[in-house]
Amino acid sequence: MKEHRKFIKWVKTHKKALAIAGISVVGLIAIIVGIKNKEVLKAFWCSLRKSIEQPTKAAVKVPVAHTPKPQVIHPVVEAVKPVAQAIEPAIEETVTITRRASLISFEVDPHIRDLHPGWHASPKKIATAAAHGFDLKDGQTWVEAYVKGGVAA
Repeated sequence: MKEHRKFIKWVKTHKKALAIAGISVVGLIAIIVGIKNKEVLKAFWCSLRKSIEQPTKAAVKVPVAHTPKPQVIHPVVEAVKPVAQAIEPAIEETVTITRRASLISFEVDPHIRDLHPGWHASPKKIATAAAHGFDLKDGQTWVEAYVKGGVAA
């Protein structure tokens, strides 16, 4: 008990130093992670800058004949192109998988579902669960079989 009080007293006495040490450790870790991921961070900041500097086509109504031609290409933009080309196939694959998954329909079996706190099953659901051989507890309900996924008609 005495050791516990001593420790608390020591923490209270040195709270400013402990806070500075904690912030320093977090800052040091952030710097190390930043140095290790320097190229990714450059690409990220460049994409942010590009999205801010280039307004949408709908917002800018400049005739095509008067559109200024870019004179200088930023070296950072050129450095980002290989990164973007490397990431693009992975993004396309993810989109394809997501689209395929949404097109596949499957049947969900009847089951017991937990309800939010304070909610209760209806008498009809309690009777249906009993007909299937299940005894519902408080905060549970019965869910009938249904089809999930697929394209809506």
